[in-house]
Amino acid sequence: MWLVNARTRLLESFVNERSVQGGYAILSHTWGDEELTFDSLYNEDSILKKGYKKVEYACLQALQDRYQYVWIDTCCIDKRSSAELSEAINSMFRWYEAAEVCYAFLFDVELDGPEDAKPDEGVSNDTQRQLRDSRWFKRGWTLQELIAPFEVNFYDRNWHFLGSRTKLSQLLHDITSIDLDILRDTKPLHSTSVAKRMSWASRRSTSREEDQAYSLLGVFDVTMPMLYGEGGFKAFQRLQEEIIRASTTADHSILAWLPWRSSPQGLLSQFALRGHCNVPSHLQSLLSPSPYGFRHAQDIISWALPQSETFELSPRGLRLSVFMERHSKTGEDRSTIVALNCRKDQQ
Repeated sequence: MWLVNARTRLLESFVNERSVQGGYAILSHTWGDEELTFDSLYNEDSILKKGYKKVEYACLQALQDRYQYVWIDTCCIDKRSSAELSEAINSMFRWYEAAEVCYAFLFDVELDGPEDAKPDEGVSNDTQRQLRDSRWFKRGWTLQELIAPFEVNFYDRNWHFLGSRTKLSQLLHDITSIDLDILRDTKPLHSTSVAKRMSWASRRSTSREEDQAYSLLGVFDVTMPMLYGEGGFKAFQRLQEEIIRASTTADHSILAWLPWRSSPQGLLSQFALRGHCNVPSHLQSLLSPSPYGFRHAQDIISWALPQSETFELSPRGLRLSVFMERHSKTGEDRSTIVALNCRKDQQ
């Protein structure tokens, strides 16, 4: 694990997050032009890059908060090493979780001046509008960066303090649909259903399509190899398979998703409507092709079934215990209703 020394602006290596005496701060941001990378941090012209400003802000804030080190994804991962990149992605949620504080830098939010930043009184309507439109809430990686840390403090483009995650929790809930109990850290993340957690990511995007799956590893407490080039569909299928394998309870909500016209399963529905039968086998999956399948699952809750209940993935497919009821209509038209162990929250 590499960290930036907030005083020297140099990288230092640590065995893991627990070996950093005094703790460390961590920066959350969205990538832009001229970011400081692992190999460019030492260049003499690094101070001239656009990305230097937020690194400088984060280091100064860390020193003010009495932390000597800061973790910043742009320059603390040597992306030339595929092994280091894979380790970092699989460990990232844990690194954010272990940080003493997370600084969320919103480059597209700007207060008129520091005198307008009054977190105890709430943010103005104009600032709320800017927050709702901020790119930070639309990116895949920032989901885990919002919910993993113990404390998250938001700053505008000039590093004026906007408020903490706790103070802004109601606004953040309105923007992201994430439960208030999760934002206020009063309920464990694993107590929410798989479908609900997927819904938080359903309208977020990533630069590389595989990252839609990789950015959710920590949210579901699973690990898997990074295979850039496999495509978003395969990556998300592997993620869901790992979630099922790691599940200690039969959370059927992972199957509670809805197809859409441009998805493989949406195409499957169109084939069925038109009477076609030669549907490619990879379109017949029970699993969603992307987080977007869970776009309406923010109210899905699940309950634990006894461990004796079957819910396991094998090379031959998915085995699960469910209640089924077959309905017969006129002619040969039949349908089967399957009851999953999840439901819509009525509150």
